[in-house]
Amino acid sequence: MNTSEFESTLKNWLTEWKTRFEEMQVQFSLGKMDAADAFEQQKDKLKELVVAFKSNLDKNTEMAEDQATKMRTKLDELWLQLNLGKADGLDAYNEQRKKIDAALHEMYVTGKSNYNQAYNYALQLFDNNAQVFKTGLEIMQLQYKKLTDKENSGIQNEIDERMKSMMEYANKASQITMENMEAFNKQLHENYNKMQAWMNDLLKR
Repeated sequence: MNTSEFESTLKNWLTEWKTRFEEMQVQFSLGKMDAADAFEQQKDKLKELVVAFKSNLDKNTEMAEDQATKMRTKLDELWLQLNLGKADGLDAYNEQRKKIDAALHEMYVTGKSNYNQAYNYALQLFDNNAQVFKTGLEIMQLQYKKLTDKENSGIQNEIDERMKSMMEYANKASQITMENMEAFNKQLHENYNKMQAWMNDLLKR
């Protein structure tokens, strides 16, 4: 899989992920899906991204074998975190999410030091999609809170507002090009950090 094919694969993944996330929100609002099942679906989507990236890595003939081995190790660690089982409850969800976040970060840091210019672009594309995925998980955390805080009728309104912001965020990520990659990647991380700070504040209320 060359860089162009990988870019197409990741953009298709992003489109499919947005569609699935929107469908899950409808199911939530109808009371037909619980947060734990939705989290499993989100992890399954990220697994697809890991498989695509690993395929791209395996076909990279320009990377030294020891560097490729390091990347495969980090991808395997991420894969392991995505297979921890169902997160029943907010505490279990938070624990799993932190482990996934850490594994994503380790993979990105390792990859950034190993890739040539063309594959650095592929890594950045993966990271952009990972940031959108992580933002979706912040929103999903509201679903867990909603289940444990029945008296907070405003949570659904918060979910709806954050969904709108997240979809705008995902739409921008799908329009990324090599020319604006660096600036946009920085913006994605800043936006995610703002979302995370907002979520932490909400959960303290």
